[in-house]
Amino acid sequence: FYERCETQPSEISRKLKSINPSPYSFFINLGEGEYLIGASPEMFVRVNGRRVETCPISGTIKRGDDAISDSEQILKLLNSKKDESELTMCSDVDRNDKSRVCDPGSVRVIGRRQIEMYSRLIHTVDHIEGRLREGMDAFDAFLSHAWAVTVTGAPKLWAMRFIEQNEKSPRAWYGGAIGMVNFNGDMNTGLTLRTIRIKDGIAEVRAGATLLFDSIPEEEEAETELKASAMLSAIRDAKSGNAASTERSTARVGDGVNILLVDHEDSFVHTLANYFRQTGANVSTVRTPVPDEIFDRLKPNLVVLSPGPGTPKDFDCAATIKRARA
Repeated sequence: FYERCETQPSEISRKLKSINPSPYSFFINLGEGEYLIGASPEMFVRVNGRRVETCPISGTIKRGDDAISDSEQILKLLNSKKDESELTMCSDVDRNDKSRVCDPGSVRVIGRRQIEMYSRLIHTVDHIEGRLREGMDAFDAFLSHAWAVTVTGAPKLWAMRFIEQNEKSPRAWYGGAIGMVNFNGDMNTGLTLRTIRIKDGIAEVRAGATLLFDSIPEEEEAETELKASAMLSAIRDAKSGNAASTERSTARVGDGVNILLVDHEDSFVHTLANYFRQTGANVSTVRTPVPDEIFDRLKPNLVVLSPGPGTPKDFDCAATIKRARA
């Protein structure tokens, strides 16, 4: 995907972080008019001491419109044999990569088909660890996994030869890795996925999907468009200055409104007060019974009776309503 880039790369980076927060976000000025802006979801290789871990991602579905439809999408993803096969293939190759540099018997899957939620899509993720053999370090771990099976396919050598012969343009930075190496030898790297490459005023976004023998081409193409959508939105929104926010905004319809919230000894009264305050209202919470002087002093525009245990008679709600109407 290509877009003309007429905005400062730093502004695109800010937009991308706001609409698609991810564990591996980065902004790099490579010089000579080239920039990398990324919001990658996928760990490549992380090493702490002798422990090496990876989190291969495979299996993708679009987010729902709300929590209920999200749960339906998650169920659909987890029930997909194709997506399960994709992740199994990737994790099998990943375990093989670790076995080159890890102690025998130390390589194991510690998380299987875990759900990760992002702004526009849902992924299934495995979590795999191993213990580096004596004489091996973080760079050995990094090189043994190069490059991640989730962006090459398997068997790796044949898959990469196929990519070299059939893909019409070079991947450049796409599918590589970015991260840090600490002075103590530890390492943390993420794949350069969900990445915008800006060169000479043109923004390039690459996205891919895992192909199996029973893949449906139209569905795989739609998946690449879904994966690229957040980056393309960041580019376009930075230009217009009207980025869509992932945070839900609350209308300030309560500005200037005084609310008396009557507490009937329930467990949610302060949550209710918080919701009202988000509208801009002034909220005073008073436990029943509410004296007349409270009504006289606060002069509430609105009186809210909190839910509570028991029945209205237990809290003499009729008396509270009578005082409110006086």
